[in-house]
Amino acid sequence: ESDIRRFESAINGINNKIKQTHTRFEFTYHEATKRVAIKILDKETNKVIREIPPEESLEMLEKLWEIAGLFVDESR
Repeated sequence: ESDIRRFESAINGINNKIKQTHTRFEFTYHEATKRVAIKILDKETNKVIREIPPEESLEMLEKLWEIAGLFVDESR
């Protein structure tokens, strides 16, 4: 069984256990930074209650890595 399938299975298990609450979790994989992000959403409004880590943080990290890469390339 692949890592992604095990991850999806674990997420489905978590979601089944919290069905009685008013929230749901959404898990995504940020390819550029190789990080898993979690969104906690209100089931009724679909409004994001919290993001871990915030999407802006992942985007900032991605840009910092790009800038660092440019500095390394220029110094060669």
